[in-house]
Amino acid sequence: MPIMISRTALAALAAIPAAFGVASAFYQRCAERKDNLRFSAPGEFVDIGNRRLHVIRSGSGRPVVVVLPALSTPAVEWVRVQRALTSLTDSTVLVVDRAGIGWSDPAPWPRTLSTMADEVHQLLAGLGLKEPVILVGHSVGGLIARLYAARHRERVAQLILVDSSHEDQNKHLHRFDRTVGDGELWRGALRYRLRLLGWYRWRKQFFRGDELVRVAAREVPADLVDAHIARDFTTSRRRAVVQEFGPDGVPVEDAGSCPRGRGGGAVPRRGRGRPSRTTRPLLGYGAIATSSIAAGPRLLRTCA
Repeated sequence: MPIMISRTALAALAAIPAAFGVASAFYQRCAERKDNLRFSAPGEFVDIGNRRLHVIRSGSGRPVVVVLPALSTPAVEWVRVQRALTSLTDSTVLVVDRAGIGWSDPAPWPRTLSTMADEVHQLLAGLGLKEPVILVGHSVGGLIARLYAARHRERVAQLILVDSSHEDQNKHLHRFDRTVGDGELWRGALRYRLRLLGWYRWRKQFFRGDELVRVAAREVPADLVDAHIARDFTTSRRRAVVQEFGPDGVPVEDAGSCPRGRGGGAVPRRGRGRPSRTTRPLLGYGAIATSSIAAGPRLLRTCA
């Protein structure tokens, strides 16, 4: 015989996930507010107009090195390299938290390579840096660095790419692994966006807290471990991850115009001006490629 369920029972069942979501959001808000009071920013804030970017500075000499980290990677994960560089050289090393990551203010939608490259330009202006800098791009940061260097050749003394992403990488990797592609990346971004952050935070911190500390200790210095864990669970970082996720999160098609480099002539395109390139290890990171210009033809295809 069929089982009859009353409307009241159905309403109660429907209310359970809603109540769970509200509880998760409330816990997330309280925990994030507590973390904001506990952990102050280790660096400085730079006004880029309507928002602020957080920058960690080390050293006070020349040259000036500006590091753009990987996708959703906070500046604190580069602090070990930063401290090593300034202890071995007279340079000033600046590591940047992109919008929504670390202690930087979140950015509006959409996020593209073009807007991120513009933010680098605004950041250097806000820092008062007038001489050319050594620009370091790690992973997705390499795409941003390449576009910025193509647009503003006179502002970049040297470009260093650390395990850089490439605008065509998914297309080529898909030939060998069918699971690699834009669709898979967008599904990952969707899962991240729909994650109940409060519940995820509570579960991670109470049941896997020791593992969080071990992982963080491998990535950042001991004095930044707790702050790194706390900033990893912010709503602004979740938003930033979704905004930056995958090659279509920072689409090359929206790169915008690439003006002629002042003092450097036209930006090279296919078939001419191939950059010199060297590869060497960098303080425990993988291979790096250095060049004066490293913007490929597809990235620069809007430069008519």
